[in-house]
Amino acid sequence: MMIFSTAVIAAFLEMLVFFGNVCDGCIPTQIVDVEDAFLVHNLKIEENNMIYYPTTTTTTTTTQTTTTTTQTTTTTTLIPSCIDSTWTLFDRDTYFWCMKAYIGATTIAQMSSNCQILNSAAVPTGFQNTEEPTTILTTTATGLRLWLGTYRNDACADVRLTVDCNEITSFHWTDGFTSGTDGFVWGWAQPDNSYLAQFYAVFLTSTGLMDDEFDDLTTEGVLCGMEANYT
Repeated sequence: MMIFSTAVIAAFLEMLVFFGNVCDGCIPTQIVDVEDAFLVHNLKIEENNMIYYPTTTTTTTTTQTTTTTTQTTTTTTLIPSCIDSTWTLFDRDTYFWCMKAYIGATTIAQMSSNCQILNSAAVPTGFQNTEEPTTILTTTATGLRLWLGTYRNDACADVRLTVDCNEITSFHWTDGFTSGTDGFVWGWAQPDNSYLAQFYAVFLTSTGLMDDEFDDLTTEGVLCGMEANYT
């Protein structure tokens, strides 16, 4: 291995300084102590002198992007109504129900078809509560017998009014919507199942009460109901 004198190394350092001063675009240099025994251009420096060597600095910049998402909730309120003002609207808590009486001679066999004359969705109706028959009295002529959507229970078919077959347990509603027993507003000592043959019931607009009837009766009409429209 070749060993250079101090004079040679000094001349080499002056050359590096010269090029560093005249080269504005050159990479800055850093001073290194030769006692660290670095190898520069395959030269081993063993004197206590200083040399320059080029250095490169790399800077990394990281940019964080934040995306904000906004969620909008729209609430639509539907308003219930009947098909026209001749129907009466009732609020049944979970849905709305419309009622109207079909006025005209009606047998048991004609109940459903006469309701459909009013509207194709209408059926013989029941009463959900006592408010409904009370309201119907104010919208319907007096002195009428109107068939209702109700039928005697099989367990009470062969008995009259008893403890087990009474005003609450003798009948059930058939319109597919009305439920419960709050709307059974029977007249005094009804439903009595006279001759063990009264399986249907009518609403009397003269009293606002119900009575069980024979299936061969022709009444003055039928009380019809249908679910309300929502807009």
